Amino acid sequence: MISVMLVYVLMGFLLYEAVQRTIHMNYEINGDIMLITAAVGVAVNVIMGFLLNQSGHHHSHSHSHSLASNSPTMVSSGHSHGQDSLAVRAAFVHALGDLVQSVGVLIAAYIIRFKPEYKIADPICTYIFSLLVAFTTFRIIWDTVVIILE
Repeated sequence: MISVMLVYVLMGFLLYEAVQRTIHMNYEINGDIMLITAAVGVAVNVIMGFLLNQSGHHHSHSHSHSLASNSPTMVSSGHSHGQDSLAVRAAFVHALGDLVQSVGVLIAAYIIRFKPEYKIADPICTYIFSLLVAFTTFRIIWDTVVIILE
């Protein structure tokens, strides 16, 4: 939950900067650096998504115990897979959102690289992807609150 809150703080900072860029329009963007950064972001997020997807599917053993034992220590396995799967799901959703954002930034970088007068694409990406982050993380926050309340 703390990581999602940090993402919201960062999103707030980026939205502030996007509004300033939209209002003042007195900034320059190096399209080449933006292209390289976005391409690296796409590659890293593809790898992260693949690794997180694999880690979420390899856990398939059962925790059921024999009812013949009356020992209280045999009733519970002591594992908390609901929270573990929530953390993996949150990380996967975050990596997927980052991948979509990186692809969007890559598209904006191509636009800015070849048509610098369309630099407004940069803050527009920030607005769109801030909404995406807000919508994709809301469910994670809700599930975390439910787990805490349990």
